[in-house]
Order: sequence, then structure tokens, then C-alpha cells
Amino acid sequence: MSFKRDRRPTWRLINFSCSVAAILILFIALLYTMLILKMAGDKRFQRKMEQAARLQKCKVNLKELGKALERYREGTGDYPDKLSQLLPLYLKTPNLLHCPNDPSPPEKISYQYIKPKGNDPKQIVIICNHHPNPLVLHLNGELEVYPREKLLPSPQRLK
Repeated sequence: MSFKRDRRPTWRLINFSCSVAAILILFIALLYTMLILKMAGDKRFQRKMEQAARLQKCKVNLKELGKALERYREGTGDYPDKLSQLLPLYLKTPNLLHCPNDPSPPEKISYQYIKPKGNDPKQIVIICNHHPNPLVLHLNGELEVYPREKLLPSPQRLK
């Protein structure tokens, strides 16, 4: 005995389920878009985005300073006594010596420089204290966000 089953109701159910899923996805996308638009108008969100952009720019500055320090060492055999000695041969622009989060004039060097002693790759060379958690650049070029309490009490700031 053979039973033939009518498959049309099953296909209707599948089509209905797909339609409901598509409508649900569109609704979620609409809500997400509305949330993004609301956040874009929110001043706190804008401040956070600007702060993140300044932090990224500071990281780029520190990486460039690390490369310039290495070029200086390769050229002279030692590290400079102060960051300003990197200009103009080893550093493209003096703007790299100023953290975008530092409110002081752009001509002022914002970063704290500690002349390396020895070849320990993990020793801290440059510190930026202009962020909630300071950024440090190690001799090996590695950037790290440091808790304030782990930093030295008052690193020597050289210009």
C-alpha cells in the first residue's frame, strides 16, 4: 500500500518561514540603523570617537619615534640624549613629537624620553602620560598601555 503525501502545504510553511525570517532581519537592521544614527548625534559618542582617533594618532607617533630612534642609533652608534636631536635627519616632522591629546602648544615635546641603557628590549624608552592609561614604547618597538601605578614615580623628561 502506497501513501502519496501532498507536499504543497509543506512548501507553503517553508515559504512562510522564510518570509518571516526576512522581515525579522529587516526589522533588526532598521533598529540597528536607528541606534547608530542616534549615537552619531550623541555628544558622548562623538567625544569617545575623537578620543579613540587621538589615541590611534599617538600610537602612530610613538611607532615613528621608535623607528627614528633606531635609525639614529644605527647612524651614530648611540641613542640621543633628548628627542629633539632626532630632528631633522631622523624624523620627518616635528609634529611627531607632540601627542594629539596634549593641550600644550604643538611646538612643545609631549613625550617623556628615557635614554636606553644596555640592550634590554623590554626597557621603556618613551612614555605618553596624556591618556587615561599611559602609553609606553619599549626599546623593541612594542607599544603597551600601562596602568599609572606601574610607571616610575617621575621619569626624567628631556626636551
